[in-house]
Amino acid sequence: MKHLGLSKWRCGVQVKVKDSVPSQWAEFINKKGVVEPVTPRAGVSMIKVRFSDGDFNYFKSSDLELLTVQKPRIALTIKQPWAWAITQLNKNVENRNWATDYRGLLYVHAGKAYDKVGHQWLAEAIGATIPTDLPCGGIVGAVELVDCRRDAESDWAMPDQWHWCLEGARSLPFEAMPGRLKLWQVKEAS
Repeated sequence: MKHLGLSKWRCGVQVKVKDSVPSQWAEFINKKGVVEPVTPRAGVSMIKVRFSDGDFNYFKSSDLELLTVQKPRIALTIKQPWAWAITQLNKNVENRNWATDYRGLLYVHAGKAYDKVGHQWLAEAIGATIPTDLPCGGIVGAVELVDCRRDAESDWAMPDQWHWCLEGARSLPFEAMPGRLKLWQVKEAS
């Protein structure tokens, strides 16, 4: 969200609606929620907040109070079309030959390399129609990494691999940046 000048309000931070919001939003006063991604539009700098009851609304940053200290954004670089499969096909397991203790919000970085064999497998095995213009070389989504084990019960789990169990995948506006090996911390633009 750097392009909106709202970097401290990025996806995943917890906020509370201040009691100074306009009267039409009075029902949200002191309600706590989590910031969700918003596709930027020219001249609009609103922040989308989803509340625990599933309701959501858009607010100005001046209407919100930050409740959590910003945690660093942790990312994993994944070749396309697998990054797309996580955000669009509910690929709920990422197969790796190494385990991780990390749990929490994980940003999906689409690497610059493209897996042509993976593309063919997705098309043939599950009948996926894969877009020809998948973005590469940047953050494309986010997902919750909830577990890492060898015995995940998922059609996406491969034998003899560590199964990184994923939930709640969502697309994010493309954010170009170089990827890295292993888990890595996204550097925030200053």
